Amino acid sequence: MRYATNYAEFEKGTLYNKVPMFDYVTDGYLDGLEIVRTDYSELCQKYSGVQGTLFIADPPYLSTDVKTYTDVQCWTIKKYLDILTALNGLNYVYFTSDKSQIVELCQWIDGNKDKVANIFEGASVTTVKSPTSGRNSYMDIMLYKLNNI
Repeated sequence: MRYATNYAEFEKGTLYNKVPMFDYVTDGYLDGLEIVRTDYSELCQKYSGVQGTLFIADPPYLSTDVKTYTDVQCWTIKKYLDILTALNGLNYVYFTSDKSQIVELCQWIDGNKDKVANIFEGASVTTVKSPTSGRNSYMDIMLYKLNNI
């Protein structure tokens, strides 16, 4: 899928469009369904014990471009893991892709519970915004901890 965040980018792209030849009939399709839109943590707390509740989680896929989201900084690995933690024990549908590797990450964590620790606790952090060609840029991050030197 390609995105354009302004008209100049849109002009450069190719638009593929398939218009249906008939109107979809959806009368009654969502009858009896309560659709709620709010922060996932509030939803999980409010509806976790409610019979018949199904949580549908469709976060941006881990390791994919999130530039078209309003708050790009909110989609960190911590956020993904917080969502998975909130869904633990609940009825849910979770969308992801093979690019995200979130399943492999969870499998690794599960197999290494007794070994996982925050090795960066107490480390110092230095960041530098790196210039790149084109419209992309990124932040270089160096974490360091000097023990017994």
